[in-house]
Amino acid sequence: MRNGLMGYLVLAVIAASLFYPALFIGQAHAQSSGQLFTVDLLCPIGNPARQQWCSIIQKSLQQVGINAQLTYAPFSTLIAHLLGPQSTWNESFSQGGYDIAFIGLYNSNPLINPARWLYGSLSTFPPGINFEHFNNTQENQLALQFVSQPGGNWTAWAQFYENEAKILPAIPVAYPDAFDLVAPQVHGMSPKWQSVDLQAQYLTGMSSVVLAVPDTIPDTSATPNYFAGSVYYDQEYSYQIYSPLIALNPSTAQLVPSIATNWSTPDGGHTWYITIRNNARFSDGEPVTVNDVIYSIWSNMNPEFASATYGEWINVLGTNVTFTWLNGTTTVLDNPPTYQICYPQVKYTSGSVTAINSTTIKIQLGFCGGRAYGIFPEEELTGLFIVPMHIWESVPPSELKSSPMITGTGSITVTLPNGTVETVYGPVGSGPYMWTQNSFDKTADAITLVKNPFFWNATALESQGLYQVNQFTVQGILQKDTAIADLKSGSVQIVDFNYYPTIERASGEFTNQPWVKIVDYGPG
Repeated sequence: MRNGLMGYLVLAVIAASLFYPALFIGQAHAQSSGQLFTVDLLCPIGNPARQQWCSIIQKSLQQVGINAQLTYAPFSTLIAHLLGPQSTWNESFSQGGYDIAFIGLYNSNPLINPARWLYGSLSTFPPGINFEHFNNTQENQLALQFVSQPGGNWTAWAQFYENEAKILPAIPVAYPDAFDLVAPQVHGMSPKWQSVDLQAQYLTGMSSVVLAVPDTIPDTSATPNYFAGSVYYDQEYSYQIYSPLIALNPSTAQLVPSIATNWSTPDGGHTWYITIRNNARFSDGEPVTVNDVIYSIWSNMNPEFASATYGEWINVLGTNVTFTWLNGTTTVLDNPPTYQICYPQVKYTSGSVTAINSTTIKIQLGFCGGRAYGIFPEEELTGLFIVPMHIWESVPPSELKSSPMITGTGSITVTLPNGTVETVYGPVGSGPYMWTQNSFDKTADAITLVKNPFFWNATALESQGLYQVNQFTVQGILQKDTAIADLKSGSVQIVDFNYYPTIERASGEFTNQPWVKIVDYGPG
């Protein structure tokens, strides 16, 4: 496909097949014969639901005479093609390009921020501020309006997506229902959750829970981000290991304390004071400090770490940010101003993150010439997972992707502040569950976590009858039939929704089955 008119024809076929696949395929078959042109479709390995959609759309295109070539590829290959040099975008797959790619945009927070960037890397990103390869003045202004109003300007948000569908029809966005198939003995999965936010400490009814996901675990192919920010399935276990700075109540989706016990602004949102708790410890027993929080922000903003939230933090804090550690020393990150939402119309001020004392951090926003960032802290601080500086600083960023903190294999030794030597076998966090030397079973393609004995919120949860799950396992099962059979036999308790293209398909198969219930989270 190398022609705009052809592109619109393809989009028409895709749109119809998404919403009326059976009806449209029949009509298209009657209308067409022969081949009009060729398109290259890229579909990810490890997502049965998306693979089913890929197949449906491929057949729909073929029915109208389009030679649709479907390639299944690892996520890393998809990203290499999607974020490759602009000169290859309209080339064939074999030449490094693509015509249609089936990827997912998701957000773990209740806010969907149109200013958000994914896969922030200075080495791969073209200019633009909204979506991959997309820069539009009108959309930039709407995104700016959204994030400038406290709580978000939702009129601008709606207008942004309405305009995007008109301006850039090649990137349709659909929000299907998110749901899980769950053993009836498991309780506590709130309708407020998105599947990516599954929190095992709130589950009740069983002491051991296995979640089946359609991917290889762990998937380290996409980005060396510490909570696997670009790999949906890895978040299912990393969310249990790390504590966010601020959490979301699983029943109400409201902000609640986590590592931070209090957050306040004296000037309408330009300056924030964050108080961290003094009883939080990592799973190795070391205390969580203000330096760990500062380091976690710094690593998200350092392009060497290739954080999935790099661009978003640049939007919040600006291009020139000073980090002041507890001992008074400073580190400055000076990032090129190519990717910010205001630049070049409005210059960024210099933001800062400062340790005021052992429990207080001051965050000075550098957003858009000093104005408040309306969805801070909801958007950033609920997604800021605190990493142990005493471990991370011992590994160069370039080696992080191959380290045990990401791969879960091998080990490294770290000298703790008190002089003792620690052996690290996997990611270390302050969340409810922890990685052990035996967590990763490569043969079974499974990661099993156990309770973190130092979890700061254990007593409070247990007093409410929660935190009953002693062992939580995420198991990669690529075949849908195998996952369902394991759920029926009792060896799996939760099946991820990505095995099914729609909740209607799953409901039709499992209604009135005594060994399964469908937990519907609504549009995701």
